[in-house]
Amino acid sequence: MVHDPTPQRPAADDHEARLTDLLEGALDDAAEADLRDLLRGDPAEAQALDDAQAAMLMLQQLPARAPSPDFARKLRRRVRRANARRGYQPPTDLLGFKLSVEVFTVIAGAVLAAFYLFAETTAKRAPLPLKEIPAQHAPAHDAPSE
Repeated sequence: MVHDPTPQRPAADDHEARLTDLLEGALDDAAEADLRDLLRGDPAEAQALDDAQAAMLMLQQLPARAPSPDFARKLRRRVRRANARRGYQPPTDLLGFKLSVEVFTVIAGAVLAAFYLFAETTAKRAPLPLKEIPAQHAPAHDAPSE
């Protein structure tokens, strides 16, 4: 088997994951060397990597700021408002279970249907009306004797 010295381009997802690992310093020396060899053949991609490394360096030079004490509360409120604009209703805590309005509606409908069917099957019904038998098919009666 002949080894091709030209590095082969990996699948897009794998390639992006390897580039991210390179930016974060998570690749070992051999994998980093292979990826850099591959990037030498693609100047546009090498420039994009250089730009990403410069952006990472600038981000690392920014002073770290702690979030405000009510950051989580503000974030939850913004998420609720954004979801409300889209018509989303968060699950409610009903009897210890988290149910969305849609699921609760389906369950309530099923329970009502079950009660209706139970009531229909156990209800005492009036007897059917008696049918009148036509005279020609009626049994002959004896004439009253005097």
